[in-house]
Parts: sequence; C-alpha cells; structure tokens
Amino acid sequence: AVITDRMDTKYGKIRIIMLTGFIIQILSVLTLFVWGIGQGLVFYTIMTLIYYIGSTLSGIATNTGNTVLTNDPEQRPKIYRWSLTYTTILASLLSFYNSTILFPKYGGITTELLQELCITFVVVSLVLQIIAFLAISEKDKPENFPKKASGQRINYKDAWSLLKNNRALQVLIISGSSDKLAQQAAGQAVISTIIFGIIIGHYEFYGMFKLMDVIPTLLVLFYVTHMAGKNGTKKSLIKWTIISMLTAAAMIIFMMLIDPKQISVATVPTVIFVILYVAFHATMIATAACTQAL
Repeated sequence: AVITDRMDTKYGKIRIIMLTGFIIQILSVLTLFVWGIGQGLVFYTIMTLIYYIGSTLSGIATNTGNTVLTNDPEQRPKIYRWSLTYTTILASLLSFYNSTILFPKYGGITTELLQELCITFVVVSLVLQIIAFLAISEKDKPENFPKKASGQRINYKDAWSLLKNNRALQVLIISGSSDKLAQQAAGQAVISTIIFGIIIGHYEFYGMFKLMDVIPTLLVLFYVTHMAGKNGTKKSLIKWTIISMLTAAAMIIFMMLIDPKQISVATVPTVIFVILYVAFHATMIATAACTQAL
C-alpha cells in the first residue's frame, strides 16, 4: 500500500503491480514444478515464499482495481459475484481435466502430471491476465490517482495508526484473513486428493463431482450477492458464515458415521455426500464474496 501510494507513472499503478506480481508467480511456479524438481525442502520453501510475495502483489492490484472500478456498496458485491463465478467455473474445469484426463493418462499423481497441469495453469492464467490488463487500462490512468504532496503520502506510521485505532478495520482484517485461511485450507489440491483419492478411494469421481458442483454454487453465489447489495453486506456475511459453519459440521459428522468407501458406489451415501459437500462449498464461496465486498 505504501509503495502503491508513491507510484506515479504514465501507465498508472494497477497494471504495473499486476504485471510484477504475475511474473513473480509464474516464474516461481515454473521453477517449482518444471525447472527445480528434486532440489530439496529448503529450495521448495524459499520458492513458495517468493510465490506468495507475487500473490500478495496480485491481490493488491486486484483490490485496488476493484475500488477504482466502483466504490458503490450496491455494485461491489456484483464485482465479486462475477469474479467468483469465473473462478468457480475455471476451477471445476481444471479439476475435471486433472482427475479424468491427466490422472488416467499418467496412472496416478506423478511429477509428469503435475508438470503438465502446471503448464496448463500458466497458459490459462496468461490469457486471463491479458484480459484483466486490457479491462483495467481505461481506469488505470494518472488522472484517476491525483498526485499528492510529499507530506500527504501514506507512510508506515499512518498505516500503523489506521490499523491500531480503526476498530472496524481490525474486525474486517480478522474476518477476511480467517475466512481466507479456511477457504485456502479447504481448497488445497492435497485436501481433495486425500478426500477423494484416499478416504473415498475414487479420485476420478472428483472430476464429475466438480462439474455437478458448479450450478448450485453459482445459484447460491448470485442469490447471496444480490441480497448483500440489497440488504447490506455485513448482514449477509454474518448469516452465511453461520450457515457455512453448520454445513461444515454436518459434513464432518456424516463422514464420521459412514464408511467413506461407499461414496460413489452406493446411491444413498453418494447422494447425501454430494448434497452436503456442494452446500459446504457454495456457502464457503458465498461467505468469501461477502467478505471481499465489504
């Protein structure tokens, strides 16, 4: 934020940060999965940390760009509605591609599978990055970021004062970071691999499940973001956080009471599992949309 506030170029701010973050992420991913295989835990840890630096820069560009596009409390949920719509559809298609095409092709989750999946992600990300770059170019201009005198620029002391004295911001940070942590943990590829590949024992089922997951998730997402724009984001966030926690608890209890190997084999446990897992994922996405739109 401090760097962004001081950045004055004829190309604006957002595209420069966006491009820098994207390049760091892509180089880190290619190094991890293509160029740096077998280099050990220390190398892996360092490259992963570098990746998250790029991810942070990309996040700053995204949130700054969304604010530049609109600060209307009724419109902001709509931005995240469509953002998460694209994310949900692409994630489902890539999961289907991974579990039903690459998994049988390589006979398991191998280094070669991860490398091909990595290249696919890079290509798709590059296309989307170009689209985002073009979309924000009209707004990412110096006149939309008025120049400030040196005494008016944000410094670390100002940032700390804002964080220390703004109770609403503190609550938002706790809410957003805890939701993000939970969403990241639940959405990790290793989690889906453990659930579908080991606990259920049918990894190919994951690809079909992700396709079934798309429509219910989008329906809930559209409903929640519509209500957030109509009744207020805070109210929707509290409501759907509670619902999300209840669906997560129901999923855990269900998995403890049944034989998971019967999922995808027997009709009743499969149907219950799909309903609960879809509900959990949909409410998780809905909560994320509310948090980001605050």
